[in-house]
Amino acid sequence: LLVDYREGSADLLAPLQKRGLPAQAGDSPADLAWVGRGVGGVPTPIGVEFKKVPELITSLRDNRLVGHQLPGMRRTYDWSWLLVEGEWRANDAGLVCTRAGKGRWKPAHGRMTASELDKHLLTLEVCGGLRVRHAVSRVDTVRSLVALYHWWTDTALDRHTSHLAIYHPQPLVPVSKSRQTVSTLPGGGWRVSKAAEAKFQTIRRAMMASYFPALSFQPFA
Repeated sequence: LLVDYREGSADLLAPLQKRGLPAQAGDSPADLAWVGRGVGGVPTPIGVEFKKVPELITSLRDNRLVGHQLPGMRRTYDWSWLLVEGEWRANDAGLVCTRAGKGRWKPAHGRMTASELDKHLLTLEVCGGLRVRHAVSRVDTVRSLVALYHWWTDTALDRHTSHLAIYHPQPLVPVSKSRQTVSTLPGGGWRVSKAAEAKFQTIRRAMMASYFPALSFQPFA
């Protein structure tokens, strides 16, 4: 895990090392970079640009983020993130404000409205391919980076399966797991699942059967 040696990102080196990541200082187009496991485990370069809220607004105002940093990241990395750290809110005038002490907020340098900031970030995600994540504190930042690093390095991209989960709603009347399974098959239902369970007792026995005889149905009482 390469952590850029310049001010800002360099402060993340020690906390990441403390969390057990193989982080080292260096020079890269992004603040943090590493090689993840893509489809089939193929090496995939990952880049993360890290900014606190005031720095983000400044880089949007002078176009440094969009005109310089983003093009470099798109050339270098297959997947890129923008991680924004810090609490912010909109004041009565709609301007982005950051904390200035306990219970106090002040407009961030650059006087950007919250609506303008939201639209900038949406454009970066939808049109620029830069995925945006937000961390409230430094602890939150480190936690997010640790999770992102391990997600890309522990498992190949095509081996993640959480998005493939199948939802089976619970029936109004409690039934066994075997009946729930049969009822989801084409042509299955209340009567078919009941007859199948009466014949085979378990899904395993039904799967091991050499043939599936016609099931006799009893009308509802």
